[in-house]
Amino acid sequence: MNTELDHQRHLLVIDDKNFLSGESVLAFFKILLKSKPYKYVILNDVTAIGENCIYGLFRNYDDTIFRIKDLLNIMEDVKHFEWGDFYFFDKFPSEWDHPIECDYPYLIKQSETVVRLIDDQYIYLYITEDSVIEDIKNEYSIESLKTDFLDKLDFPY
Repeated sequence: MNTELDHQRHLLVIDDKNFLSGESVLAFFKILLKSKPYKYVILNDVTAIGENCIYGLFRNYDDTIFRIKDLLNIMEDVKHFEWGDFYFFDKFPSEWDHPIECDYPYLIKQSETVVRLIDDQYIYLYITEDSVIEDIKNEYSIESLKTDFLDKLDFPY
C-alpha cells in the first residue's frame, strides 16, 4: 500500500467521447486491467444508471471491497455513469481507512491506482505505472497528462 504523499503519480485525463456510457467505462477498465491485473477494488460515490440498477444504487456500496470479476459483472448492466471513484488494489485492502472528513490525496495514497469518473464526461486516472500509461495512450486520445507529487495534482469535486 502506498502511504506517502510525496510519492509521485501520473494523472491522466481522458475526455470520453461516449460521455461515460457503461460500455465505454467497461472498455476502459478492461484495458487498465489487462495492463495491470488488480484483484480488488473499492467503490465510492458512484452514481450510475442501468437496466438492473437505479440512479444511485452504487452509493449503497460505498467503501465495499469487490473482487474485480464481481465489479465487471455488475458493470455489464450499467448504461451510463455520472460520477464515481474506483480504488484498485493488488492485495486485499484490509487497512482501508476512509474518515468522514478527508481529502482525495488521503484516499488515493492508500491504493495502487484510482479511476475517477467525473461529470458525465471525464476519466481521471491516478497511477504510478508508466507501462499502463503507454497502454492507455495507445487506445485513447489523452486530454492531459501530468506527473507530480500527489498533493499537487487535480481533484475535481
